[in-house]
Amino acid sequence: TGGQTGTPCPSAQTQFDIAQGDSNPNFVSGVGLRASKSLLIFSAYQGPDPSGNVDAGTVNLVYVQEFDPVTAKSLGPAKPLFAVNPSDASAVRLQTASVAPTGQIALLYNSPNSGLKAAFLDTSSDADAGPEGLKVQQTVQIEVASLNSLPQALWSVASGCFVFSWNYSGNWTVKVRKFLPDGRSAGAGTDEL
Repeated sequence: TGGQTGTPCPSAQTQFDIAQGDSNPNFVSGVGLRASKSLLIFSAYQGPDPSGNVDAGTVNLVYVQEFDPVTAKSLGPAKPLFAVNPSDASAVRLQTASVAPTGQIALLYNSPNSGLKAAFLDTSSDADAGPEGLKVQQTVQIEVASLNSLPQALWSVASGCFVFSWNYSGNWTVKVRKFLPDGRSAGAGTDEL
């Protein structure tokens, strides 16, 4: 685990293996992606603190689970990766994820009270790194208005950055923002905060 880098998908694939993530009644949404050494499923969790802290009340977490990229067999159980919106009691919805050729991952999520955010994840050999060697580099607020459509995320080879797009707040206007792999703004977006 750890040391993941992005790899382009083959142009033609004739067989698909299905990775089945862990079942948990508190998982409310999920997204998956292919990194160079594994398949990853990220799941949004809303429920009691899994560490057993009853004083924490309801928590929002993002879990990650790793799978073999050839067989799609699980390489272990889903594990908490990071806490999301600790002051927001509304459920978090994972929207999409993308991976850079150098292995960094952008994970877009939203909630009704906190808007659209991006968590930028990197692989790390730090002792503090979470499951699968992933560590949150930065979380960025992308949009505070309500969303009218599912946000999109992709890695742009031409510009060397993540490109996010979404439709917001009843205008049927599409916004675009660009970010470097570590979460810094790459500029040239339609919605620079």
